[in-house]
Amino acid sequence: MSQELEYFERQYPEDLEHVFDLLGANMSLLIFTNSRHPPHVKEWTEHFTLIERKVDFLFCLFFHVLIDQALHFTGQSGNLKFETDKSGYLDQPKLRGILATAHSNVSPFFLLVSATLWMEAGIDADGKLVAYSRLFRLLCEDLCIPFDFLSTQAVAREAGAFATGYEGFANATYFRRQTPDLQLLQSWGSLLNKEFGAETTSA
Repeated sequence: MSQELEYFERQYPEDLEHVFDLLGANMSLLIFTNSRHPPHVKEWTEHFTLIERKVDFLFCLFFHVLIDQALHFTGQSGNLKFETDKSGYLDQPKLRGILATAHSNVSPFFLLVSATLWMEAGIDADGKLVAYSRLFRLLCEDLCIPFDFLSTQAVAREAGAFATGYEGFANATYFRRQTPDLQLLQSWGSLLNKEFGAETTSA
């Protein structure tokens, strides 16, 4: 079992529940940053710092959000039913608005920016990102979620937009007074383009 599969199956659900204990699905992206925050946000960020494998968690949450938002965007989420009478969503969270402060969609790619703030020496970040990408593709196949359709209709486009505009994500107000790693973001944008079959356009 790979380290990524082991984390996803055994620890991610527990870490996710730990974070959800704060505000349910209505959490702010600020939870996953590490700058100084006002008191009402500081409690949330301190909660997140208790998670040991923060980069793994943020990568998993990124793909979780990305897939569920794509289901909503393409109108597929209401059409997926299983013999167990479960919805076609991935297990909690129901990610429409998950990172919002005002119940609106926030791009999951901001989670990648957050991940650069928590990198530690010796982490093969590129390898982890690719491993989780392929893990979530297989998960979609197991749940009969049409990943190839989602990628063609929504995911690849979003990946392409991130690859050409990652600097704008890093300069968002969420990350004020912090320094996301632009070299990592450039690398991740390129990797995700390859994973999702996106084509970037020249600036």
